[in-house]
Order: sequence, then structure tokens, then C-alpha cells
Amino acid sequence: MRTIGVLPKSILILECLGMILLALALLSLNHYLTLPAPFNTPLA
Repeated sequence: MRTIGVLPKSILILECLGMILLALALLSLNHYLTLPAPFNTPLA
């Protein structure tokens, strides 16, 4: 596996966005965070 410094900047940005989305999903599922209307439906 490569070291973090060798990875392209675009990959690092995508990794950070993925971690942020996972954190938001966890907080939303545990009702610590209320998402905006389009994402706050049972089907979303």
C-alpha cells in the first residue's frame, strides 16, 4: 500500500469526502443530526 504523501491530491480529497459522508450517515442514523428535507424521508 502506498503512503499518504504519494497519493494524488484528488484521491485524498475523495477519501476525506467519503469519511465526512460516513460520519454524517452515522450521526443521522443515531438522530444526532437532522438532514435537509430531501434526505430526511424514510425512502432516502
